[in-house]
Amino acid sequence: MKTDIPVFDLIDQCEFKIADPFDLNARLFPALEQSLPDKLIGTFETKVYKTWLHLGFNGESLVSVFYNIIADRLQQDRYDGYFDHLSDLEVDTIVSDFRSVVEDEERHREIFYAIIKKLDVDIEGYQPDFYDPNNKDYQESVANGITKNVMGEAVDNPTLLDQLTAILTIETYLLATFSMFYKTTTNENKKLIFKSFLQDESRHVAHFIRLLKQARIPKEHIDQADRRIILNILDNSNFELIALIKYLRDIVKNKDKQSAIINNVYKDTFHQTFKHIYLTKCWQFYNILHPNVSEQEFVKIIDDFDVLNLEYRGRLQ
Repeated sequence: MKTDIPVFDLIDQCEFKIADPFDLNARLFPALEQSLPDKLIGTFETKVYKTWLHLGFNGESLVSVFYNIIADRLQQDRYDGYFDHLSDLEVDTIVSDFRSVVEDEERHREIFYAIIKKLDVDIEGYQPDFYDPNNKDYQESVANGITKNVMGEAVDNPTLLDQLTAILTIETYLLATFSMFYKTTTNENKKLIFKSFLQDESRHVAHFIRLLKQARIPKEHIDQADRRIILNILDNSNFELIALIKYLRDIVKNKDKQSAIINNVYKDTFHQTFKHIYLTKCWQFYNILHPNVSEQEFVKIIDDFDVLNLEYRGRLQ
């Protein structure tokens, strides 16, 4: 859906610096000042911004192709019978909604591209010419990849449920991140840019939650995917959690100290609000699969995990 906000004009008017590209009212991880020297914090936060922008660009590129594949499958065979019970009109409406989401994602890709271009910094693995939804080689790479893995993790014959719930975690992660950047930027033009993202991502998350509600999902698919769903949710349950864990493993050797730093970092308002937005939306789709699990019970499932045991799973490759 087209936005009335002149995003690309706003980007042209803005300056972006990699140490703080979005002019936030505080550091991303202010509590790290209690544990690490300023230079190490600066290095980490710069890396986080690069990683996040790379994720945004690659993710928007990938789903611009993937969502069209899902829409095509819906028209061909109701995606393995998940939607056999729906009328032709209902399926056509879902397909039309997917095409609209793809238009949004293609625009988002161009927004990330424009911001990265203005930053003029090297980002490892950033290959815009290859990660182009119109590139036939990239289209084939996506089509092959989704038959063998879910969010970068090897999975034999992933079901639509595997893919949709993994996608929902990333759409929800981006929604929560855009929301926090919108709330905390001190630049009015950048606030409008994030407002446009928020409007789109809110529709996207609602679209996929509605899609899960419409689907008839075999119980065995739910059982097979359940632990993987929880782990994907966990990986993104705090802002850049995996990046922080990996960084601390390199510079802090004591595991108890790593845990204490992580617990302290995610106590502030920014990170608690991010987590609340993210887990509330994740519970909404998890509850479709497990209607007897309350939001409070769901949050406890997430909080009971030892995050230091997490490995890198929940990101688009």
